Formats: sequence, structure tokens, C-alpha cells
Amino acid sequence: MNNENNIMLRSLVKRVVSLFTQNDLSVEETAKTLEISEEEVLACLNNRVMIGLIYRDKASKIIQYIEKKLRGKEEVGEKDNYAPLNLALISQDEAKQYSFLRHLSLTFRAKPETLSSLFQIEELALKRKLFYYNQSSENAFNYLYNNDQTDQNEVSIKVINYYNNLIKAQRNRDKEEVTHLLHLIDDTYASMIRQKKFGDKVAVLSDEEIAILINYQIKYSISITRMGKIFNTSYSNLGLRMRKYVADNPLLKERLDGLSSYYALNSLGGRNK
Repeated sequence: MNNENNIMLRSLVKRVVSLFTQNDLSVEETAKTLEISEEEVLACLNNRVMIGLIYRDKASKIIQYIEKKLRGKEEVGEKDNYAPLNLALISQDEAKQYSFLRHLSLTFRAKPETLSSLFQIEELALKRKLFYYNQSSENAFNYLYNNDQTDQNEVSIKVINYYNNLIKAQRNRDKEEVTHLLHLIDDTYASMIRQKKFGDKVAVLSDEEIAILINYQIKYSISITRMGKIFNTSYSNLGLRMRKYVADNPLLKERLDGLSSYYALNSLGGRNK
């Protein structure tokens, strides 16, 4: 019985950590997705022993990320409790600033009005420059602006927490943490999966890698057919694996269903970024 309980606990901790880190859900969202209490979610996130057994050499970084994200939630409550975010602290180069905003916008599903409010940039000017500097992402922006229903208040809090953690790491000259935070939004992890050249052997990918691919597809509003071409694999096999992963995640399932319906209705192929 004890062994059976350990297996169940291991499975729950892994699902909670994956949702909280890879899918960037809040404690509340994770609890709703898994239909458990917020207290149970926090217990899993604080179970260092089990996280260590599951993730081994990656456990330390995962635990650090969890702790920082939980601290960030305590520091930011309402979206009005912040000073305007400063793009100049990210880069002095405008093209790099708007490349950063592209990744920030598409990753966290932040619409122009949200970014305008957070960074104190006039909305039309911000939108115009986003398109000018990131023309290859036009399809992804259009889908986000016209079809995505993500709560922008929740998006604001996530963006603020992410920005604050990034600036803090820069000021502390923590190059490893800065690199990790940038990789969370800049597609590096998706590119690493692409370089594995796994062909049609989708089964070799871990759940964490599948989560990264799902977030990539949602980020750029890409059809599953296009995903198959980008990652040089069978789109049907990849689609089946993704569907299996989101079966217990209503939020991701809803987003993938929305993309499927969008392409079915419009008969459009997703454009690569």
C-alpha cells in the first residue's frame, strides 16, 4: 500500500510541477485544473524530496524557480500596484526591445492594451512597432488580438512577476538565471527539441518536452500540420501525444481546441514565426 501511495504522490507532484513551471499556471489555476485544493498544490511544490527523485540533476533549478515564482505572487497582488516597466533596462536598442516584447506578448498572451498599460507606451505606436520589427509573427499577433480570451488581469501579474525577476537577476549579475529566464520565452528550449531530430519517434520525448511544444504551438498559433513540418515529424503522431498530455489540463485543451477550430474554419496553414 505504501508503495502504491508513493507512486500516486510521485505522479501528482510531477503533474503539479509541470503545470506550475512549464505551463506557467498559478497555484489557483493548477488546483482547478487538477481538481485538488490549493493547499495540496503548495504541498506538492514544497515537496523537495519527491521533486529531487523525479527531476534528479534538474531538481535544484526547478526548486529555485518554484520558490521565486511563489515569492513573486506574494509581492504582486493587483495589477495597479506597480511602477511602469522600463524597456530601457532590457536593452537600449529599439529592435531588441520589441523583439523582447514580441516574446513577452505571445508567451504570456498579453494584448497591446496590456503592454501599453504596463510599459507606458501609447497603444497604437506599440502595436505598429511590434508589427514592424516582427513581421514574421503577424499571424500569431492577429490570432492573439482577435481570438485569444486569456484574462488580461492575470496576464498583467504574470508579466510583472517575470519582468521583476529578470531585472533582479540582471542587477545581481546572475548570468545563469538571466539566461534561464530569457530561454523561458525566447524559444531556445523548443529549438533544442528540434535539434534532437527525433523523426516520427514522438514517444522518445518527455512530458516536459511535449509541454514545451504545446506552448510553442499556442504561442505562434500554428496548425498541427505546420508543427509537423517545423519539427520534421509526423503531425498525426505529435497531435495524438499532445492530446494525451492536455487531457487533464482544461486550459491547454481549450487553447488547442481553439486553434484546431480556427484552422478548420479558415483553411489556413499556420505560419512559422
